[in-house]
Amino acid sequence: MSLKDLISVFDEERNGYMEWHDGPTLFEVDYAFARLTPEEKVQASKIVAERIRVKYDPYLGRAAELLATEECKAALNDAMRGTSRRTEISGNLLAFGKNDDALAHLRSVISNNRLAWSYRIDSLVQLKILLKDRGNRPIAELLTPEMTEAILDAVVDEDYLVRYHAADTLLQALGEVEELPRHKELFGLVCGTPGREQADDQDRLGFAKAAELLKERLQKGF
Repeated sequence: MSLKDLISVFDEERNGYMEWHDGPTLFEVDYAFARLTPEEKVQASKIVAERIRVKYDPYLGRAAELLATEECKAALNDAMRGTSRRTEISGNLLAFGKNDDALAHLRSVISNNRLAWSYRIDSLVQLKILLKDRGNRPIAELLTPEMTEAILDAVVDEDYLVRYHAADTLLQALGEVEELPRHKELFGLVCGTPGREQADDQDRLGFAKAAELLKERLQKGF
């Protein structure tokens, strides 16, 4: 039974460290989902929604995206109010379509330089995935003026990984196929002085120039 295969993906014992280090293997959900019959999808929607309400995880979130039912969407909205994994759930909800609350959450995390870099790049990565997979959706649903400003501010952040993912997110929005390291001038500005742990004023001028270059490209349109 294909539905049993999907449930086995949810129930699989996983290595917590490897999940954190390498990310969840969500292709397992995609593979099992592709084999469901229409009748099984109806059953799966109920199962996924019920499980999300008990304890969210990214495998359930991905299944909810694929099922794209109001039942699953409602469960994700409920889960947003009772979990620390709001960034991942925001990504799931935005995959359904326009969602101001989910987008506001991602923006608030990206903008909060009191948070650890890991939380902030998680939000940027979620946004990159959504931009890459948006299809024919208007880019303005994701890259609002407020979100653009937040990401441009992150390009001049003191933390290298935040700067990197912020710049790479804007390149994704611009439709660039190549990742940031292939854009040598921009990459050099974002990196700052090689081997230096703390940025100095000269490095910060470079970060600001990188943000200005990206802003100019965004203003030319998509």
